[in-house]
Amino acid sequence: MANKPLKILVDLSTNNSIYSGVSRYALNILHGFVENKIDNILILASPQIYDYIRNEFAGYECIKSKYKNGNILSNLFRLSHQINKIDCDIVFATVPGKFLLGCRKPIVQTIHDLQYFLSPSLSTRLLMKCLIPFVLLRSLKIIAISNFVKQDIRKHYPFIPNSKIQVIYNSVNLTINNQSHEKQNFILYVGRLEKTKNIITLLRAFNLIKDSTPIKLKLIGKATKYWDNELYPFIVENNLTSRVKLITESISDADLYKIYSSCKMLVHPSIAEGFGYTPVEAAILHAPVITTKEASLYETTKGLLNYCDNPYDAQELANRIISLLQNPPTNESLNHISSELSTSYNYKELAKSIHKYITHNIHVS
Repeated sequence: MANKPLKILVDLSTNNSIYSGVSRYALNILHGFVENKIDNILILASPQIYDYIRNEFAGYECIKSKYKNGNILSNLFRLSHQINKIDCDIVFATVPGKFLLGCRKPIVQTIHDLQYFLSPSLSTRLLMKCLIPFVLLRSLKIIAISNFVKQDIRKHYPFIPNSKIQVIYNSVNLTINNQSHEKQNFILYVGRLEKTKNIITLLRAFNLIKDSTPIKLKLIGKATKYWDNELYPFIVENNLTSRVKLITESISDADLYKIYSSCKMLVHPSIAEGFGYTPVEAAILHAPVITTKEASLYETTKGLLNYCDNPYDAQELANRIISLLQNPPTNESLNHISSELSTSYNYKELAKSIHKYITHNIHVS
């Protein structure tokens, strides 16, 4: 008797926004499933994104999750109980399934990073250090989004077999047209305004060059305590308020792509990335990029970009910014980088790889 097709439940049960990095990861995979005509997919979506997911992926059954912001234990019971009642054969948790410990279905987990080790919150660090080992042990299979992440898992959790972890990179799904956008006189940063993103070094570097160039700095991200307590005070103290602009409102993908394409350069000084969407996407959209060699960044950008050897050295970053302004890359160079990265992170091919990995050696009679 032939095996029945495997029913995969894609878990987006706790995603609060479609704009977060982890949501974009899941959406790219789902779009890839659609493009590859992969059937037998169900989606469990949080109440916050349920309407969007149901409309965007109308060909798949979409179920509204019972997740509620609040108590971890109640969500653990609520979500595990809900998934146990869903007719599916395997759960694909696109973020670590800390609320799925009571789930009786086989689970494939994606681990994006172990950045909670760097969290300023002691309670967060302790909670995740307690939960993640159980999440990993509970996994039938684990997807790491870079070799760096796989090595980090093995370093902190050596009891997880190497054979249980498969590296499948994040994918990128950009609508690229041939319309050229005139370069405007600003440097761009896009991302979370957190300490691990090392934005203070960017601000210090910008302060060093402010008198030698009229260029401005545009930051796109949500204001945080780190912004309020450290970044904005630095801007005020150094009289940069007329030169540095923070954009906090949500920006559509199309508008963000235009901003990427029209900036003089994107600077991404982060020290903690499991993959690093921003520099990859900006480079695909032909923006010159300066970033660091920290965490996964040199690996995932394939050594094709401009890098600071010391991520905390504001003078080194300032020198690289001035050098790039004075000697911008050729269109031929930018086209080559764009082609290399867009081919490597093609969402259709990577979605196919993920589906193959999830279903390999899983049989339902």
